[in-house]
Amino acid sequence: MARSAEFAKSHGVYFAPAVVVPYGRIGAAICFDMDFPGFIHRLGQMRADIVLVPAYDREKIRPFHTEVGLLRGVENGFSVVRQTNEGTSMATDGTGRVLARQEFFETRDRLMLTDVPTRRVPTLYSLVGEGFAYAGIVLAGALIAWAIIRRRRRHRAPVP
Repeated sequence: MARSAEFAKSHGVYFAPAVVVPYGRIGAAICFDMDFPGFIHRLGQMRADIVLVPAYDREKIRPFHTEVGLLRGVENGFSVVRQTNEGTSMATDGTGRVLARQEFFETRDRLMLTDVPTRRVPTLYSLVGEGFAYAGIVLAGALIAWAIIRRRRRHRAPVP
């Protein structure tokens, strides 16, 4: 049995929990929500299988805005269906494979049909989130510090 989803607005961003339906866990985001990895990571933590994203883009930011938003699906392993008015609509699976694509300004019909996988793909990102990126930053800082210390020691060493 499906339960309803409620959007709660907090700090200018809406959030809806993943809702369990016969097709799996369905999550939702609205337009620019997909630009915030930390926000969408919450859907990954809830093990969403499919995320539906209604959006409104401008012609100048198509298809780039859609493509960048679809990276959130790859990070978290869920299928994404992003329906866009005046932009590029796409559906992808949890690995980023494009299953359907439609250009608003190039299609008269404006009806996009596709099948998306109803089960997510487990990913490391959905477990650790931005922790992996922060670990990379710490590692880069440690390597830079190590190189600076090593260079200073080399310059202080007495010349034979």
